[in-house]
Amino acid sequence: MERLPGHQVLRADALFDALMGVLLLIAPSHRVYEALDLPIAQPEIFTQVAGVFAIAFAILLWEAPTHAVLERAIGRAACLANALGVLVIPLWLVSGELDIEIRGKITFWVIAGILALFTLGEARYFQPPSPGR
Repeated sequence: MERLPGHQVLRADALFDALMGVLLLIAPSHRVYEALDLPIAQPEIFTQVAGVFAIAFAILLWEAPTHAVLERAIGRAACLANALGVLVIPLWLVSGELDIEIRGKITFWVIAGILALFTLGEARYFQPPSPGR
């Protein structure tokens, strides 16, 4: 299986992070969270601030491939952030602290799986740069 070029992985991650940012920003609209069976964070201001940061990071991920130095630094940061998400989400799910039904658990497992794929795709940024890059 051929690996996607790094810039495509970063741009796909940017789109995913932007989508997650919008989901976090609309936290006060409980209908979306209820439809996905996701827990509603209280106070919602923290969820919305996290959404703002996710969207800002998405912009950096999208722009990073146009700057070689930034691409490596942002690629590494994205890899670490996604890896931490892969660790945190299952820990919450197995802790039993989340009061959610199966639909919410599936949503979180899918998100963790997507984050794992991005982690693998962005791990290349920890390798030494190839000559000329």
